Amino acid sequence: MRALLINDTERWYHWGCTATSRGLKALIAERHDLVGSLPLDVATRLAEPPAGPQQFVEPAFFARHAAANPGIYQAIAEAQLVVVNGEGTLHGVRQTVGCLLYLLHAAKSLMGKTVWLVNHSAYPDDAAIPPRPPYGSFYARVLRPLDHVAVREPVSCALLRELGVAAVQAADCLPLTFAGLGAAPARGNTVAVAGAAEFPDERLGDLAALLRDLAAGGTELVLPLGAADKPASDEAEFARKLRALLPELRIRKCRSLVEWRDCLAGARLLVSGRFHHSLAAYCCGTPFVALETHTPKLAGLSQLLDLPAPIAHDAEDWTEQVAARIDWAQANAPCFGAPDKLEELRRLARRNLPEG
Repeated sequence: MRALLINDTERWYHWGCTATSRGLKALIAERHDLVGSLPLDVATRLAEPPAGPQQFVEPAFFARHAAANPGIYQAIAEAQLVVVNGEGTLHGVRQTVGCLLYLLHAAKSLMGKTVWLVNHSAYPDDAAIPPRPPYGSFYARVLRPLDHVAVREPVSCALLRELGVAAVQAADCLPLTFAGLGAAPARGNTVAVAGAAEFPDERLGDLAALLRDLAAGGTELVLPLGAADKPASDEAEFARKLRALLPELRIRKCRSLVEWRDCLAGARLLVSGRFHHSLAAYCCGTPFVALETHTPKLAGLSQLLDLPAPIAHDAEDWTEQVAARIDWAQANAPCFGAPDKLEELRRLARRNLPEG
């Protein structure tokens, strides 16, 4: 089928988004004719965006909206298959979420296309609890009619199934790309760190103190930054704030996916609240300590990888928990990147597309 990819993140945010989008596009191209893609900023910043769920059922709104976004709807009209790369976009009911959900709804329910939502987590309430009305029912109305819904981690998958969505347990497509990147460098004496989409300022001092202790034995501290284009502003701000408290932290501006991979592969440990950084480290066999982020997606990734749950930022003994987890991760390094588990991740990633 002639396939259109919506929400392409290859040139967006950080190199982990590049890796997952490349893996997904290669997977689509194996089975279909990938005729085009719409990047994240096009898909989530539509002209005449829907103001709320009520406009999803207004024919007059669709007429105005389609007229305001002719290029997008022409591309959908010319495709037989619409594949939407959800990644971490779908949580809550922000305007960007409404835009992506409306494209899913319009392509399937108003234009009659075959529509797949893949490579994603979805959290209507930003939480791992059964979503309360109206958020849960809103997501359910949009997602239930879709032809295929593939979820990259089990917490989100279970939540969508509770909403009556026929979700398939898959995995993120980053491991598919990493399998083709070639040999990684040998492990060095560095500790890598990354932030989170929402990292509380009140924990920065605690994190800096823990990292300073790790550096006391001659370990280099490094924070990888960079993207193909449009780098993450929240990660740059996190780096600025942490560097102000920890001058010995080296900011490494990675100019390619391989350079970013090598930074994580060469570290003996990663401390991170980032989904793709954590998954990339795992693919390289680098132990990581997961810190809570703005949705439970890292809890889902940890469950998928048979690893301990992320540490909550509001824990009273946060410093003690992180210190103990650092010790655990380094002592249990073989738990990270086992070949049979990596093969399972790649198998699950291929489930983002239905068989046949």
